[in-house]
Amino acid sequence: MRHPVKKKNCLVKPDELVTLIKKQYCDKIKYVQLKTTDGSEVSHKTYSFEAKLKDCEVPIKFVVILGKWNKDDDNSYHILITNKLNSSAKMVITNYLLRWGIEHCFKELKDTFYFDHYQVRHINKIDRYWNLCLVAWTLTYWIKQNAYLTKILETKPTTFNEIKQTVNAILEFASTNALSKNENLADGYFKIKSKRLKKKCAA
Repeated sequence: MRHPVKKKNCLVKPDELVTLIKKQYCDKIKYVQLKTTDGSEVSHKTYSFEAKLKDCEVPIKFVVILGKWNKDDDNSYHILITNKLNSSAKMVITNYLLRWGIEHCFKELKDTFYFDHYQVRHINKIDRYWNLCLVAWTLTYWIKQNAYLTKILETKPTTFNEIKQTVNAILEFASTNALSKNENLADGYFKIKSKRLKKKCAA
């Protein structure tokens, strides 16, 4: 970046950069208003500029946030970068703050729906598998948000895994119930030979 003291382009480390901004560009610091998850508004001091990263020729926009995100934050500043030079500081910060939701989504996809456990190699088959996982995740999320299971269950499932297991149990119950009432359907699915078992299922 262009060093305001040395008057030439040079490499600047993050800590030095923050110090330079506070001393040399304090009049160019802007406040960005953001809404928190509880609906309240917070204000962050920011400074934006264009520069380059070491060993990278692509022009990049830097957004430096001076101060902590909240009282639990251990960092006294944050530096965000983007290759979208026309993005405002507010847009860059807003997009960055979406990361936790995305990370949480991928964690649920991997832990509950085995998103990364595919056993196929062709890219089209992998893509189909991922799409099925996303459909299952979307359905589970929709059920969770609308609290449909609380209307039919004594206990309330809260985690994605609990909801997935509950939906699976309901499908098994519905399938077993349907098969027990229709001998021809049961024979078609399982080729059941035992008359005793058919009688027990239908009871």
